[in-house]
Amino acid sequence: MKLDDIIKLAELIKLGEKFYERKILPNSLNISSRQISYWKSKGLFTFFEKEKKGYMNIFEAVWVLIINDLNEIGVGTDKLEKLSIAVWKKPHKDKFADKVLQDELKKNHPEIIKERLRNILNDETFLEETLRYEINPFTNAIKSCLEQRNALISFLYSPKKNDYQIVYSNVKFTSDLNNLIYQEPLITIPIFPLIAKAMGVDLLNTSKDLQYLNDIENLIKRTIFYDKPKLIEIELNTKGETKIYKTTESHKSAEELAEFIFKNNIPKDAKMGIEKRLQGNYKITIKSESL
Repeated sequence: MKLDDIIKLAELIKLGEKFYERKILPNSLNISSRQISYWKSKGLFTFFEKEKKGYMNIFEAVWVLIINDLNEIGVGTDKLEKLSIAVWKKPHKDKFADKVLQDELKKNHPEIIKERLRNILNDETFLEETLRYEINPFTNAIKSCLEQRNALISFLYSPKKNDYQIVYSNVKFTSDLNNLIYQEPLITIPIFPLIAKAMGVDLLNTSKDLQYLNDIENLIKRTIFYDKPKLIEIELNTKGETKIYKTTESHKSAEELAEFIFKNNIPKDAKMGIEKRLQGNYKITIKSESL
């Protein structure tokens, strides 16, 4: 067994596991516990389990925020329940995850990875109880946002058809999709701002590193979590250009910090310096030539 093959297998396993830790509580999203309990009783959240004490991973948190947005503009609970079934239960029933793994098996992976994929595909219990819940078009869209830092992904909802599409493109394509397929009003929910909100909670809610962030991004997170600065000024130097970003202790600023990390996609080879200033303030300088 080649060392490169072992490394690739380890990376594949890490990629499959890194998003699923539950760290976010529903009330951290500024939605009342009473509202969450009501939606849960109506079958809108199939993922809450007693043993998990109501904690959500980032996929589940974004879904709660989508439900909240649709509820606020008047989409009824009955429609939201059917939509939740389409997003979470239908891909499970249709074995969407199996198809994803089968597609991976067709790619030019090392034999050790193909063997692991075949073992997973033959493990019906693991597929049924775990992977078919974790892998669906919605969770794949969130992964794409986080891994590729793609801020153009949107959740499109048709109130009349009570149907949805996930679009990996821009506003023009969204308009074309509406004209060609629905020919009726569509509600467009950009996924990135919801991820930024959930990430903002995630950044300050746990001392652990977040695996969807790189080392420097996690170092910024640790500085905020442990040192709790009143003000952070981040200076990002890339190829001679300088951006200045400031954040305070407020929850809104946690969202803004998540947006900064997401949009700037700080490279792994960047160099970072931390300067402690008076009155609990910090200056973080990040330099990179690869952006």
